[in-house]
Amino acid sequence: LLLGQALKYISRFRNKNGLEDLKKAYYFLIHIRNPQFNFNQDLIIRFIDQFDNPEYALFERLLNNHINDAIILLEDLINDYN
Repeated sequence: LLLGQALKYISRFRNKNGLEDLKKAYYFLIHIRNPQFNFNQDLIIRFIDQFDNPEYALFERLLNNHINDAIILLEDLINDYN
């Protein structure tokens, strides 16, 4: 559920709520850092092919369970978007 919410906000931020959506994705990713969290890699793979921009790097990190790296990339994206 948490990963799905993060993916939703990352995938729509350019066309919907901008910085607000990035911050919401950040909130969910922070909570995913819990080492007990499991996610469905197939869910991420379906999204990755849809992007040819910074979101791809975020999804790639999530797919490889590099949550901390994904959070850093999302922080950079938030800062760039301001």
